[in-house]
Amino acid sequence: MRWEPTPACATLLSVNVVDITDIGAEVIWETPSDETNWQIVHAPSSVTSPNGLIPVAAPLNPMASLTGLEDATQYNVWVRSVCGENFGAWFGPVAFKTDCTAVTTFSQNFDTTTTPTLPECWKAIKRGATLSPMAVVETSGIGAFSAPNVIVIYKGTNGVNDDLIIVAPKVSNAGAGTHKLMFSAMMQNGTGATLQIGTLDGYTADAIFTPYQSVAPTAAYQQFTVDFDQYTGTDQYIGIRMNSAAFHTVAYVDNIVWGPVLEEVCPSAANINENFDTTTVDTLPECWTEIVRGPSSETSLDAVTVKTSNAGSAPNAVNFFKGLSTPTDEQILVLPQLSNLSAGTHK
Repeated sequence: MRWEPTPACATLLSVNVVDITDIGAEVIWETPSDETNWQIVHAPSSVTSPNGLIPVAAPLNPMASLTGLEDATQYNVWVRSVCGENFGAWFGPVAFKTDCTAVTTFSQNFDTTTTPTLPECWKAIKRGATLSPMAVVETSGIGAFSAPNVIVIYKGTNGVNDDLIIVAPKVSNAGAGTHKLMFSAMMQNGTGATLQIGTLDGYTADAIFTPYQSVAPTAAYQQFTVDFDQYTGTDQYIGIRMNSAAFHTVAYVDNIVWGPVLEEVCPSAANINENFDTTTVDTLPECWTEIVRGPSSETSLDAVTVKTSNAGSAPNAVNFFKGLSTPTDEQILVLPQLSNLSAGTHK
């Protein structure tokens, strides 16, 4: 409850922030009378009062442009009317957040994200006529491919036409024909279910999702690669949508990467002679790779990597770390590609 002087100018009826980008926004307002001059101030959300801010004149039209803003940042804005040397009351704060700047690559394993929230610049879309209150698109500390966290899509009792979509950060090169989306995924309780990889024209609830390619995860983690070399659209957001007719389908999606489609950098070898002694610990030599997979969630603790060792030829050796995974899980060291594997001349 407040007791204060009546403002000499009318108080605005509403203030809205529209056309938000990563560096700017438009502010529009509604006035109850015939004022033609206003003042506007804005500041980061840590500033909760317009007092002390320097007002900017906004004459003639009830709108103003904010420029030079930081991306992915929360702001407050206030507007007041001006009548000669008098002022109306400040209307605000009206909060808004700028968009994220488009990137050319990203790599996200969700491990530093506080569950169940999504990382900065990642969004979730949940919508549909029969949307279940149990449905989620969120991070979780259970079921990760690479511990501790993973993003989970849980369908609940949604209809097949309802949307549960992971929306990745905005990219500037979806239609360049040079990049691919890579991720690990598994799915449970969803016979015939798929994950649709597609594009969106935005990240809000009314964004249009256009399917591009589908994959069919099983109950064990698999790694998927979707090349966007054939995509020619203009959308700048990539989404992963659950497509399941069954109730209670759950998908786990981890280690999502948007990166270039590279030509093979490792030529086929005729001979291999590697003692790992010049390899950095916790990595593998160039052109050597690991495969860690299996139905057990404990495979996320497994690894095939170079470690310091006193056995064999010091100082290094390849270490197979099994963790707590089951006998049906696999830890595989993959050697460089060979040009003469079937020649019958080598051992």
